[in-house]
Amino acid sequence: MTYLVNFPTSLKKNKLPGFFLALEGIDGSGKTTQSQILCDHLNASGKVASVLHFPRKESGLLAELNASILSGKKKIPQEAFQYLFSADYTMLVNEEIVPRLEKGEIVITDRFHCYSSVAYGLFDTKKEIDRIYAQSLMVANGLLSTHFQFFVPDMTFYLDVSISTALERMSKKENKDIYEKKDVLEAVARGYAFLRDEFPDEFQYIDAERSIDEVTKNMVQILSNSSIKL
Repeated sequence: MTYLVNFPTSLKKNKLPGFFLALEGIDGSGKTTQSQILCDHLNASGKVASVLHFPRKESGLLAELNASILSGKKKIPQEAFQYLFSADYTMLVNEEIVPRLEKGEIVITDRFHCYSSVAYGLFDTKKEIDRIYAQSLMVANGLLSTHFQFFVPDMTFYLDVSISTALERMSKKENKDIYEKKDVLEAVARGYAFLRDEFPDEFQYIDAERSIDEVTKNMVQILSNSSIKL
């Protein structure tokens, strides 16, 4: 027996007074560095901004488990891993993101779960794009869900770098995550390309091959022309 599941939906937008900003990209693209620099810049300009990292490895109920899985010390089924991340992100939203946005603050996240869950959860093992499965994953992880739906960031910067650049940057790290491998990065990059094609209005492309200062300047300029009005 075949069953057809079909329903209309749209992305949920942030209606709180604060500004929600996310940085996305493959490992080694500079998200962690740029998110902190950008946060410091915003605070120095008189804004109230903070950085939150996802998945959480140092805070939150699931931090220790997240860290052990990402480091390869513990293994669980890929599907379970994605639901674990969904649970962690649900808590992050309610415990950290919403309270700050309600106060009118700027929240910067190093990854947005619903995007990264597709790029990493679906495309780390697939060579071809399976659009139907991708949509199913977006429903399951709360991006297109009709039951619970996370609101998307007001702006998402996609930091684009080549695989070779990412690997060169990560070669200096002592402890690597399970995703920080050439074949995985290539697959994840295809996943992000799919997302940018699927939701073209949600991403601001940033050439992250340039120097740290040039990348920061590019993002600040885009934000200056946005509703933040630096």
